[in-house]
Amino acid sequence: MFIPPVTKADCCLFQTVQEMAENAAAEGWAYTIKGGVVHLDASLEDVAGVCFIGESVIGSLLPDPVLLGVAWTVSGSNFGEVEGEVWLGSAATWEGSVVKVEQNVSLWTEESIGMAEPVQGGLPLDPEHVYVYVINDCGERNTVGFETELDEEEP
Repeated sequence: MFIPPVTKADCCLFQTVQEMAENAAAEGWAYTIKGGVVHLDASLEDVAGVCFIGESVIGSLLPDPVLLGVAWTVSGSNFGEVEGEVWLGSAATWEGSVVKVEQNVSLWTEESIGMAEPVQGGLPLDPEHVYVYVINDCGERNTVGFETELDEEEP
């Protein structure tokens, strides 16, 4: 089955067309390169683990609620190997968030992201909810924000 062309944006785990072609060859897939685009002769199931990361999935936060002045961690999947971004938003959807505050990432892995401490910006403190969004290097983010609260650090 010949699938649609795969560009760097579709397969952001690989930084160059050459690397995408080398990985296709390593998997035994036939491919052609035309106009800077790799055309793979493989099924979508075959490339699922290689390309098309999909949206980030947040499983948990530590601590939860997020405490001002305290380092915190996001755990989950599909974060990607290359550092992306973590944001706190004011609503359950990215589009609905009137206030969005980018966080300072200190550690990034495929399944865990660490921040030195939360950046509050214009977001409300407890008991108001805030929502966590992870945007991977492909630009994919969780569709629904992960609900938590921002709270003062307990003495």
